[in-house]
Amino acid sequence: SAEELEQSTLNPVKADFTGLDVRSAESISKTLTGLMGDYESPLQKIEPMEKTSAFMQKSTPAQTSHNYGTASAEMKLNPLIMQDYDGYVNRVSKAVGRGQFPQIPADRLDQYVPTHEFAHTLLTMGDKLPVARTNWAGMDYTGTRRARKEVEKIFSDYKAELSQIEQQKKPLLDKLLYGSPTEQDRKELLRLDELKKSVTISTYAGTNPDEFMAEAFTDARIGSEPSKYSKQVEAVLRKYFGRKK
Repeated sequence: SAEELEQSTLNPVKADFTGLDVRSAESISKTLTGLMGDYESPLQKIEPMEKTSAFMQKSTPAQTSHNYGTASAEMKLNPLIMQDYDGYVNRVSKAVGRGQFPQIPADRLDQYVPTHEFAHTLLTMGDKLPVARTNWAGMDYTGTRRARKEVEKIFSDYKAELSQIEQQKKPLLDKLLYGSPTEQDRKELLRLDELKKSVTISTYAGTNPDEFMAEAFTDARIGSEPSKYSKQVEAVLRKYFGRKK
């Protein structure tokens, strides 16, 4: 509930779930409460998008933005999507089926949006950070800069391995279509397909470093069989933003 987020002793968040299905609100609240128990996030406010913005972005379930001057983050939820819990979960399920989102078990589909957006509260890959080592609010962004470099390297390695797999598959596919493939060729093609499947996070992850980071974190947290690259990204975020226990 909104009260649960606002009364959190770890990270109080002002939450307004107006316009959302009760089940959507409860799922988001429960997911974020659990994540904030593991990570130090600057998230301070959650609210619904304004009607015009929600309509203009009717395919976008949520957005997260940062205010580096006050060292805070805000999450906006789209009530046009979140007002129908079953429709929202079905939308995520179809995206998972297309490979657009990570492979997520049916009982965790409703956690996709809050988990993905929470990752954006922890780290942004492209936003301009304060020039000084610390801003006036006392927030030290040294860790953010270091985390960005590490995630960028992981993203580069991820793209390179997927590209290498495709290059290895091409001559085998050509033989399969136009030549005389051997049994060994068929076995190697199957092996490469399985390797690609285990490496791939989602098609959305290939969009840019920012979405790669968020998709990888989501895959590591709630995915059925997280990619090794997802685990690497989560390790980076935990190193720089994880709560000390």
